[in-house]
Amino acid sequence: MKSQEKFTYSYSASQKAEIEAIRRKYLPRQETRMEELRRLDSAVTKKAAAFAIAWGTLFALIFGGGLSLSLEQSGTLLLAGIALGLPGLIGMLLTYPLYVRLERRGREKIAERILAISDELLHETKRN
Repeated sequence: MKSQEKFTYSYSASQKAEIEAIRRKYLPRQETRMEELRRLDSAVTKKAAAFAIAWGTLFALIFGGGLSLSLEQSGTLLLAGIALGLPGLIGMLLTYPLYVRLERRGREKIAERILAISDELLHETKRN
């Protein structure tokens, strides 16, 4: 009598998903068109926001310096505090318009690329 020994093993769905997730970590990274679209869109906002935060922080510090000079008890530094505080206040007030302008300018620079990618993705969706 010949014995036939056979070993078969099948993975469950959760194990297969885990294996695929681990495998993807070691494959070369390829950016999808949707990821590229998201990255381009968020890059514009992040650059404008980073500059606006730095700008606003700098002028808030200038304003704070002027405020502390004008609150000095002796009163001799009042005019120096006002002279330093006003530019700080103006700079703080210009932070949001500056942010909007930088974001708009950044969006204008990449508008063609964003529109091309989004059209490509929309046409793909219609075909499926």
